[in-house]
Amino acid sequence: MGTTETARTLGDYDLCNGLKIYNNRKNYGSEVSNLKVNARIFYILVTMLILVSCTGKKEDIIFRQIYTDKYIDNTKIDIDAKIIEISKYLKSYEFQGDIEKNLTINIIDGYDELTKLGIELVSVKLDYAWLDGFVVYRNNELIGLLYGMNEQGVYMTDLNNDGNMEIIYQSEFGSGISRTIINLLDLGTNKVYSAQYYNNNDGIIFDVTPIGVAVYSYYYEFERRSEEPIGYLKLTEEGLVIDGVDAPNLQLMND
Repeated sequence: MGTTETARTLGDYDLCNGLKIYNNRKNYGSEVSNLKVNARIFYILVTMLILVSCTGKKEDIIFRQIYTDKYIDNTKIDIDAKIIEISKYLKSYEFQGDIEKNLTINIIDGYDELTKLGIELVSVKLDYAWLDGFVVYRNNELIGLLYGMNEQGVYMTDLNNDGNMEIIYQSEFGSGISRTIINLLDLGTNKVYSAQYYNNNDGIIFDVTPIGVAVYSYYYEFERRSEEPIGYLKLTEEGLVIDGVDAPNLQLMND
């Protein structure tokens, strides 16, 4: 049996779906009953302008998922040398133990967009250290670690509109109160940003809207999925943040 979704509401995104316009039409008509015809014409024109405007803006926002379920055949590369190099890199992040013996890696296959940027994405798993993430190479040089556990999605984006792409890795784990980790590698600076949250719901999802990348907290109840608007994912001088609507079910973790 499939699931159903409740309607989303998140700032200006409502306007682009006609939600606020539709819900407010009755009240507006009752307040200015002597101008019903003009009011209807006004709303139709405004709706058309908003839809046209939103369509144009949405195309400008870059946020694409990178599917990580296809790997390069490890027999075609020097996998042992790769493991040794990545193990040394992980030790610089203070991972302990016999990393080389326990590390599992796979090189993600495909994605011309990454290849054009000289980017190679390698999945890394180190079970005893609760590591299930990715290291990123650019032009054969290791430039960053995207840390997490239990992958939920990998994305390409340009949140700060500086012309340089960023790679986002989202992971979640836990039961009841889940721990959401969002790591971002800025390919313009090779800097990694991280934001961690406690979520009382089942998880979070992203959605491209005309004014940014919206974040929703979702939960299932009797096979019905509901979504709670949280805010917008942004990369600022202060770091990686979810900015916008207050969400009681999502709390920033203190380091």
